[in-house]
Amino acid sequence: MVRWLRACAGRPETRWETTVDFWSRVTGTLPEWRSPGDVWLEPVSGDGMLALTNRAAAAATRVDLVVDDAEAVVRRAFELGATASNDDGEHVTGRSPGGLTFHIAAAPDSELAEPPVLEHPNGSLSGLDQICVDIGPSDWDTELAFWSDLTGHKARTGARPEYAWIKGPNGRTSRLLLQRLDEDRPTSAHLDFACSDVAAVCEAHVAAGARSGDVFPWWTVMYDPSGAVYCLTARDPVTGALP
Repeated sequence: MVRWLRACAGRPETRWETTVDFWSRVTGTLPEWRSPGDVWLEPVSGDGMLALTNRAAAAATRVDLVVDDAEAVVRRAFELGATASNDDGEHVTGRSPGGLTFHIAAAPDSELAEPPVLEHPNGSLSGLDQICVDIGPSDWDTELAFWSDLTGHKARTGARPEYAWIKGPNGRTSRLLLQRLDEDRPTSAHLDFACSDVAAVCEAHVAAGARSGDVFPWWTVMYDPSGAVYCLTARDPVTGALP
């Protein structure tokens, strides 16, 4: 069973420390350095869902599955069409049928708990709670079936026909949003925040070093200090629901 979903976001060495500081500030977490190029962002309470590395391709985001039975999940991933890219005996890194990198690791003995929602200085609330998987039309059905089966949760139709979502193992956090793109390209992923007030959270993120992009009715595209894309969405940061 999948116990938790995390994201490992690849960021370039350029502006590395600035980028780590930015993500620490906007998630309300403390950096726990595993090496000079690898850092986990840990909340004061609860469990984190984001790690950063400068050892991967720039701006590439990996989905990490924390599971009870790693051997069984790895076997099922390959049955569903995944390909292996690395196996060190303890952790397996592979690629989904559409090309998105994922990582499978055994869950700890302790219970996993959701981190708190962050309150910004301007009073707005936000929480990093979602990994958005961007899928080309030709890979849509295959990727939808792959992630639904691998996580053990049925993909549900989103508010728009080009979206589907898979609830997080622990409720509010660490859920997957699947987005069907207009053109074919290898499957990739980016990070999403749920926000009480998108404009106010955008203001707080810009103050922390981000740059804002296109604005849509339910979300705003953002760029972190390294130039990587993420989104602020108008979902309730406590429940994850749309208004």
